[in-house]
Amino acid sequence: RAHFIIFSLKKFNKTIFTNVMNLFYKSDGKIAYNSKNNLYYKCHKNSKIYFPNKYRILGSMVNHQYEMINLLNSYCLSGMDLDNDDLIVDCGANIGGFYLALEMMGVKPNYIGFEPDKNVIECLKLNLKNKKNIKVYQNTLGPKDKTEKLYLKSNFGDSTLQEIESEEVIDVETIALDSLYLNNIKLFKIDAEGSELEVLKGSLRTLQKTEYVSVDMGPEKGKNSQNTVSEVTNFLIKNKFELFKFNPERTVGLFKNNNLNTSL
Repeated sequence: RAHFIIFSLKKFNKTIFTNVMNLFYKSDGKIAYNSKNNLYYKCHKNSKIYFPNKYRILGSMVNHQYEMINLLNSYCLSGMDLDNDDLIVDCGANIGGFYLALEMMGVKPNYIGFEPDKNVIECLKLNLKNKKNIKVYQNTLGPKDKTEKLYLKSNFGDSTLQEIESEEVIDVETIALDSLYLNNIKLFKIDAEGSELEVLKGSLRTLQKTEYVSVDMGPEKGKNSQNTVSEVTNFLIKNKFELFKFNPERTVGLFKNNNLNTSL
């Protein structure tokens, strides 16, 4: 079956691809292609979840609920007590899967998401449309407010500010999280494709008012695909965080603020 799926990805057009996939994976909700907005979507429990391309929708075809649970677990959030009033900041919001996973677990937090990829942002907006307490920025986070080059790898959600071989290079506006003057953040999730340290450097004030930081530190930095474990861990420890959990499979660390003043 895996070989047939690969063949379908390469050979079939958009509509035929969805029709063929639905023959194999229809029990968890069918997928379809919308020619008006050039997006794919999955039907799941009376709602539509949008994806920018056929590669990105593959993971949701077999068991969408399992994929969502696995997403939260990958960020070391299994067992974390999250409430609807909590503020969550999502750097690398992608299509909104992180929020949708929390919602599936019964949590509808105050949510701020950042996603600079022009090929993905429309899915994020559609997937979070009509949700309460949501704000989405078509920006990436960094050490300061400026214009930078974004190297697009939209097929697999790997667009990055790091110089790599890519599908396209575009200008994006980078902002420092500190410029938003946010308070009382429960969780700051960072998936910046190798620019994690730069994101943290623009969040020094905000970190003082953040309880947890979950960071993807995997091998995604630059052409040599370096990880950022050492630099991120050292930076956060220097700023009074401790490594609370670690996921070696994805190289994700969950850090807890040991110096948090909850009255701030």
